[in-house]
Amino acid sequence: MTAATLEDAIELVNAIDYGLTSGLHSLDEREIQTWLAAVEAGNVYVNRGTTGAIVQRQPFGGWKKAAVGAGTKAGGPSYLFGLSTWEDAEVKAPDADGDALTASVLRAALGSDEADARWLRSALSTDVAAWRDEFGAVRDATGLETEHNALRYQALPVTVRFEGDRVVELLRVVAAGVRTGAAVTVSVAERLPAR
Repeated sequence: MTAATLEDAIELVNAIDYGLTSGLHSLDEREIQTWLAAVEAGNVYVNRGTTGAIVQRQPFGGWKKAAVGAGTKAGGPSYLFGLSTWEDAEVKAPDADGDALTASVLRAALGSDEADARWLRSALSTDVAAWRDEFGAVRDATGLETEHNALRYQALPVTVRFEGDRVVELLRVVAAGVRTGAAVTVSVAERLPAR
């Protein structure tokens, strides 16, 4: 395959149903950043081969049909999330009331049960901290001088199916999607329960 421009090449790559790895060779920083922002692959490589992900250096996982399960990358920091059971714990994050999205969601929850409103405020506070410290940050845990191994999370369109009875749980999940910049669609059985 050949492409006339970098944008055409990205379009060709992204048209494929799979996206395990992809690579680019370029010395132009603008081209590299354009490609990194648009290419749809789990592991992306710049100026090196596209095979041989190294354990504890490059988490391995794909995009689209090259992803398995919840999409956690084998060897990555979130790998065990899908194998875990979760329950609420005491919140240690500071209140995020100054955050515009949090304030908006809390206004939408007005009239909720007092315990639910408290839970939502705490949950949103942890989400603000998680976005700032983990999911919204690009990190290189290896710190190698000769290569950069960036772990980053990309927003994708998502449909949330709500079948519960606590609207605050739905508000929290939708707010998390909005915070990432994802397009969020909500699917409900028939109608939402009363708050």
